[in-house]
Amino acid sequence: MNPNYNVVVFAFLPSWSGSGPLTVAVDGCNGQVGVVDCTAMDAQIATCQRAGKRILLSLGGALGVYGLTDDAAGVALAGRLWRLFLGGQPGPGEGRRPWTTRLDGIDLDIEAGTSAGYAAMVTALRKQMDADRFKVR
Repeated sequence: MNPNYNVVVFAFLPSWSGSGPLTVAVDGCNGQVGVVDCTAMDAQIATCQRAGKRILLSLGGALGVYGLTDDAAGVALAGRLWRLFLGGQPGPGEGRRPWTTRLDGIDLDIEAGTSAGYAAMVTALRKQMDADRFKVR
């Protein structure tokens, strides 16, 4: 573990739309949430977190197919991200988490589309994180 880094960012969650599965494209764990078992990464994530490292999932990227239509879509995506990656439990039809460890946050690398819905998404996620006693403030 490199002591020079305090944050580890998984890149990327390159697409999202509607209520279908979220696609995770992380080295060693490519596939759809609910299909691919990435629990082998759990120990590595937990080790980093115990050492004070923050683990984030980056949304977007240069090659992704993504976007939000409005604030309601942003709030809905925030709920899905919370349930699948940050602290909640997956809802009906959302599959399972790709790993069992809860990540520490979300990074936005939005390189395409409009800004519609992202402020609402961040606000909704912030409310969830502020209410979670396990998340760093």
